[in-house]
Amino acid sequence: MRVQARALWLLFICFVFSISSCGIYTFNDVSIPPEVKTIRIGFIENKAHYINPSLSAQLTDAFVKKVASQTKLTRIDDLNADYVINSVIRQYDVTTSGVSASNQASLNRLTVGLHMTLIDNTKKKRTNTT
Repeated sequence: MRVQARALWLLFICFVFSISSCGIYTFNDVSIPPEVKTIRIGFIENKAHYINPSLSAQLTDAFVKKVASQTKLTRIDDLNADYVINSVIRQYDVTTSGVSASNQASLNRLTVGLHMTLIDNTKKKRTNTT
């Protein structure tokens, strides 16, 4: 059980670094319009072929904490919030990327694909990010 907890924690760290270091997705220099005060963050559903049972809850919790610590938005559970964010895990793959001399996997590569939808109720605008 302890190994699984470490693997999940490592997965989360890799996920955060991968989305924050990607040239397309950045959390720097983002300004939220002053009229936006509330946000609804839906539970991240797991619709990948391989289901990691705790991944959805961990990613949702981490995302909620990130938004709470880096913005002044108030989280509410109302669909009429200024921003509504819905997310779905579409891909979860673990592949071998290195083999040791004894033909055992020495390195594994984890790929997590996430589809996020932002609905801006202040402008009635919908933005999809894959």
